[in-house]
Amino acid sequence: MVGVVLAFGASRLGKEGVGDLDSAAWWGDADLAAGAGFAAPVIYTAGGVGVLNFSLWHGSLVNSMVVNGVAFFVLARPVSRLARMVGRVGVRAYR
Repeated sequence: MVGVVLAFGASRLGKEGVGDLDSAAWWGDADLAAGAGFAAPVIYTAGGVGVLNFSLWHGSLVNSMVVNGVAFFVLARPVSRLARMVGRVGVRAYR
């Protein structure tokens, strides 16, 4: 469910051209990914509390948020480029 929520937000921003790899600033998509990584543990924990599973609330939520945010920031651009490259495998351009 966390992935669905984050993907929905990313798709809405993508339709507006925010975080576009070709025309946006180099840090634009990385900032969006960092925000998503920062929010993911909160959404996950809130979902667990919503179904009365309080065991998800152990450990440090803030540490998880920071680690996710940094990892998403660092990996956003390389993983996006890799996904674009893999997605084009076997696709022929028609001229």
